[in-house]
Amino acid sequence: MSKRPNPTIQSYFSLVPKPITPPKNKRPPTPPPSSPWTPQSGKSYKTTKIGSIEAGPKRIFFTGRVANFREQEKNSKKENAARLLIRMTIADETGVIDVKFWLTAHLRPSVQLGTLVKIHTTFVATLSTAEREKSAAKLVISISDTATGDNVEFLKEDEDNWADLRMPVGSTRGKDFEALMPLKVFVETGNDIQYARVLVCVKWKGAKKQVPLKDGNGTIEKRDIGVFDDTMEATLSLWGSTISSPDSWVISETVLLLTNPVIKLWKKDVQLTLGHSSLVNINPIHRDAQWLRNYAKRLLRKPDICQPFPADEFEWEEGLYGERRIRYTFADIDTYARNAEEYQDQLPTSQCIGWLNVVIVEMNVATL
Repeated sequence: MSKRPNPTIQSYFSLVPKPITPPKNKRPPTPPPSSPWTPQSGKSYKTTKIGSIEAGPKRIFFTGRVANFREQEKNSKKENAARLLIRMTIADETGVIDVKFWLTAHLRPSVQLGTLVKIHTTFVATLSTAEREKSAAKLVISISDTATGDNVEFLKEDEDNWADLRMPVGSTRGKDFEALMPLKVFVETGNDIQYARVLVCVKWKGAKKQVPLKDGNGTIEKRDIGVFDDTMEATLSLWGSTISSPDSWVISETVLLLTNPVIKLWKKDVQLTLGHSSLVNINPIHRDAQWLRNYAKRLLRKPDICQPFPADEFEWEEGLYGERRIRYTFADIDTYARNAEEYQDQLPTSQCIGWLNVVIVEMNVATL
């Protein structure tokens, strides 16, 4: 007769399911992205180029690239007041125009130099005389993110639109850039020419850093970018909201066309900065830009250290395997090199070819 196993303590109790409690501090679900802006029903916008825009009330639509911009925080106490102003200079191959983009929401769009942007607007104004002196444009558009008839849309760059609107203002395919000069000439005489242009390539990218303001109230972000052409090197200093633009720039590949940059000399170092009227074209599609890019790539190439032995220049077989084989020392070679004409008749084939007995005491594989 088999013996039953003793029951366990757990067998006298019934299992009670554990209550499911929701996790604490769970983030709310991410709201779906808002639908793209569309014009109001029955409202049509005329597609135009920037150079053809005129001041006045009209419904127009155009596309360009951000050639310059700056951000200004607004500390208004009004509930529906704008919290941020992004002032951009938008350019295409026909002209430039200023756009004031007022943001009342806390969301901050990702704006960088060279970003593609679409603009729908119903009114174009003329810049005041004071503002025109500090800008490369003559017209301005003011748009709020709460407006129903106006819109600013920043486009993501992909393979389909990468080459769009990369021709600088006033340029024509196959022709030279207007007012383009070498960097060295620009540094020496650039201030005397209005809207002078320099074409440079990125050499190095510095880190982002905080710089104290002159008045001592706070700091401002700064980033230095090394640039060069075939005449000299310089430092491009970016400030504030523009310091994130070089994140996508590639060293010795990204080419910048700078129009009317500001020159500063600091301890024999040439520094370029962007003023309110400066324009930046990134990787312009032009033969001069391609030449500079190829020039930068040639500088990266190291000389070949595995050069073939110049067999045609020396009678090395007779010197190494002939009847008169000579074993040299370093002192012999040094003496011959300093007095080649005196020892020329004493050496076979009139050349210092022979053997050396040496001991390799150190070797670095990485530098071979």
